[in-house]
Amino acid sequence: MAQNLAEEGPIQHVFEECSKNGDLKWKFLEKSKPINATISLSDKMHLFEDDNIHDILSSRHLFKSFNKEAYQELLDGLKPEHLNIYLSSQKVDTLTDKEFTVEYWYKTEYIKEKFSEDLLAKMKNPVAEAKNEFKLSNPIENTFFPNTLELLEENKEDCSTVKLVYSDNKIDVWYKKSEKFKTPKINAINLLYTNDCGNNTSVEGAAFVAVFLKSLEDYFREFLYMAEMASLE
Repeated sequence: MAQNLAEEGPIQHVFEECSKNGDLKWKFLEKSKPINATISLSDKMHLFEDDNIHDILSSRHLFKSFNKEAYQELLDGLKPEHLNIYLSSQKVDTLTDKEFTVEYWYKTEYIKEKFSEDLLAKMKNPVAEAKNEFKLSNPIENTFFPNTLELLEENKEDCSTVKLVYSDNKIDVWYKKSEKFKTPKINAINLLYTNDCGNNTSVEGAAFVAVFLKSLEDYFREFLYMAEMASLE
């Protein structure tokens, strides 16, 4: 996947979606949990100095421009020749012929070695069975982001009544507007009524339902990812 990302390069619409996602979180930052913001800020305070510390709050969310060359440089860093693999162990008795280096801060002993040419060649050209029906790539264009964050006029009737907006022989779709949260928010709830699998009467039925729900979730994985990126549930 890392190789695919580096070869495909930065995608304009992916940047725009990440920018919209960050913009949404920035506009509604006061609705997030304070402990999460505190942990995130404390983790990166050492990256800022007096002249840019005022940007520390917005830096996590706002992306000002699409710098294709800079993003490509980051993607190129994902190639195997730039890879580090760390192995740690309490027992190193088998490495008696190796010379250890001592780390500066915690005086930890370590050894650093390069990949063999054979292993590096395998990582650069992995052999995997080709499956034509599957393709690793960037996400498709996300159509769930709001075009505007302006609030619609309040309508008490829409908030007090439930409307049937779609119906056929398999499904009914109901809609009720909420003006409580004042944020872009959708709760889509699916109720499936069935008595043909013994869900509440047998272990087999309960297992069947659990597997069915996991399969359904996997089927809608890309759809749910796009909704999550747009701050929808």
